[in-house]
Amino acid sequence: MSKTALITMQPTDQTTGTTIIYAPDNAANRVWAAKQSNVQLISIPGYVRFGDHIVNFFVKKIVKQGDVSAYSNMLQFVYFSHMVAYNVANTPVERLVFATQDLATKVLMQFDNQARYNNQMTVLAK
Repeated sequence: MSKTALITMQPTDQTTGTTIIYAPDNAANRVWAAKQSNVQLISIPGYVRFGDHIVNFFVKKIVKQGDVSAYSNMLQFVYFSHMVAYNVANTPVERLVFATQDLATKVLMQFDNQARYNNQMTVLAK
């Protein structure tokens, strides 16, 4: 049986067939995870969420950027990808499935995951 890990920031019900699912720990994901098996929720500390609030405020109000989707919750994304990279480096899996290319790039560049999973990964959305 091949072990596959799905890494996503926003899980859906279409994630069947994977062995481990990594997702951020929030209220919506906890409800979703209760119906699934082998879900590992990554808890985002309060100081990271607070830092995101400050960065989001700075970009919207001080810099007055119109489209801030690239900066929204940036620190949570970095923290989540780092913790997933650490877990993937310490948990042997045969295949990685990423929700986005940004997530794949961030996770694979840490803990020598690029060399380990170079030909064993799939990106669902570009």
